[in-house]
Amino acid sequence: MRNARSITLVGGALLATAALAVGVVAVQAATFGQVAGANQDLGQVPPPVWPTIAPTPCATDPCAVTLEAGQGTLTVADTTAPGATAHVPYFGFDVNGQPGGYSLAGGPNSTIKVPAGTTLTITLTQTADVADPIELSFPSLPAADVSHAGNVYTVHANTVGTSVFQPGSNADAPRQVAMGLVGVLVVTPAACSACAFDESQQYDDEAIVAMTDIDLEFATHRTSFDMSYFGQPRDADDHPRAVYHLINGKSFPDTDVVDVRNGDSVLLRYVNAGVTDKSMGLLGLRQTLLGRNASAYTDPQSLIAPLIGPGETADVAVAIPTSATAGQRYSLMDQGRQMNHGTAAGFGGALTFLNVWAGAPTTPTVSLTPFDVGAGTTDASAQSSAPAFTITGYRTAVTSSPSAPPTDPPDPAWSTITSLPTPTTPSASFTVSATAAGGQYVWVQVQQSGGTWSSPASVEVPVTTVAIDPLTLTGTALAATATATPSSAQVAGMSYAINDATFATSTALTVGGAPANSVSGTATLPDPLVDGDVVSVRADSPTIVGGHSAPAQVTVVGPQIDAATTSITGDTLTVGASSADSMITDVYVSTGTTAMAPGGGISVGDGSLPTSPYSGTVTLSTTFDPVPAAGDTVWVRVKDGSGVWSRPFSVTVPAP
Repeated sequence: MRNARSITLVGGALLATAALAVGVVAVQAATFGQVAGANQDLGQVPPPVWPTIAPTPCATDPCAVTLEAGQGTLTVADTTAPGATAHVPYFGFDVNGQPGGYSLAGGPNSTIKVPAGTTLTITLTQTADVADPIELSFPSLPAADVSHAGNVYTVHANTVGTSVFQPGSNADAPRQVAMGLVGVLVVTPAACSACAFDESQQYDDEAIVAMTDIDLEFATHRTSFDMSYFGQPRDADDHPRAVYHLINGKSFPDTDVVDVRNGDSVLLRYVNAGVTDKSMGLLGLRQTLLGRNASAYTDPQSLIAPLIGPGETADVAVAIPTSATAGQRYSLMDQGRQMNHGTAAGFGGALTFLNVWAGAPTTPTVSLTPFDVGAGTTDASAQSSAPAFTITGYRTAVTSSPSAPPTDPPDPAWSTITSLPTPTTPSASFTVSATAAGGQYVWVQVQQSGGTWSSPASVEVPVTTVAIDPLTLTGTALAATATATPSSAQVAGMSYAINDATFATSTALTVGGAPANSVSGTATLPDPLVDGDVVSVRADSPTIVGGHSAPAQVTVVGPQIDAATTSITGDTLTVGASSADSMITDVYVSTGTTAMAPGGGISVGDGSLPTSPYSGTVTLSTTFDPVPAAGDTVWVRVKDGSGVWSRPFSVTVPAP
């Protein structure tokens, strides 16, 4: 379960402008910054990162996603009572247990973004705060593309565009949605993550703009509240009500601005996660409505403030003028809402800005998939800085630290440029091969037409580990299975050593088949094998640092000589012995100050001794030559039918 998220909204900020042009609000950085109270240097050119809506990691196919519904809290400063705050609960989603907890629509924790053709397996859980069991709904997707078994939903993301997921047919769904429980699903064309509905609609930047209404009285009295007053600024007695209008879970002046560059084409993905109509107006710019509810228009419409109904989405394109100067801001707000914080006077609510940075985009970007240690490759996805440019080539480097090698002038660590065919779109996908050991870093830089290089991107080569399990020893029969991690790593073979953890000498196990992620092998250990010997087994792999895994060990368990039943009386030696695996087949005895080696001494067994536990006698006067005298030491070893020897056992000849 995730911890409930707490968000602080500061109320009562006044809208301060440095200048008011026709259709354009131009403001000083000291007034607004990235968000109010957090200034930025507008003279910088930010690295153009595409996409700005991060894709959902998919390590499996189908793409496994965890989705938890829970409660968070908005902490709102109320300017009608200086120093007082209101704590407004809300419901939100958390995708894949991300830091920050539950977020309202438009937040990174409540957004799923995948390419078309992805199959999602979504496991839904909810905290006790969200009491009614949720029946998850994807209203813009065909019914045939969504199914579920219990709380596990299978979603075929074949419908390109922006849509929502939310509670559907369960009884409390309307109130759960009114509490903010709405998530965003973004599906991009399979071949173009920088496109809206098809490859002809490419954009330099994108952003989700999700509107939510939070009603304090409803949020704190959810079951008894009269929903006819939800979101209304005044009650039946004309008293002001605490209602908060949000963009991506925040209210002005804490809303996040949308960074753009002059000349950019920007894709805005509007989401109405509230319960009333929204009309999003962009002062000074027109908006081209490309489609609604994940359905593209054949004739996109140019509007000033498109209307978006509850639960609906709209994908719009905005062209930023090439004449726009750094620091210029275009206001984006819900035209039908009061711009305040609940009952407070002053500017707040569903308001943000398109914030112009200096200069046009200059550099391409590149991202890498996890390194495949078996193939020695990583897949690269490159995107040029604007549709007019293409990706022309790349170069690679390998380092032992997470720091990129110098690039200007090119460091000798960098390879020569590998050229790519000119793609039909400003994006390119290609496979990069590299020779690197576990723990090293593979770096890739891409070049776009005109010669501009991207910043280096890196992927760490995973360290291959091998688990040898199971490892069994039955008598002299050794069997082992070695499995490598990650799954792309391979095991080439296994070897063993007896009482030699350094493997100064070793013997290969018999392994069938070619190298694979998991292999099994067997061996028959040689005679003599003695109770207490330690057998070490290790795996061999070209992807393991050093070529070998750490050894796994098993201790030999052989026959045992029983001290309580082994003794000398007169000229008779009585031997008591047992074997857990088989009968005792041989008994060897000797005299002297040191024990005999396995197989040494005098054999007094005939190869068909009784089944263990064994008890036999040896006549010292006739078997031994010379006959041991009082005080002499007699040594005994036994061997069982599996071919394993006991440790030596000594008995002292008693005085007559």
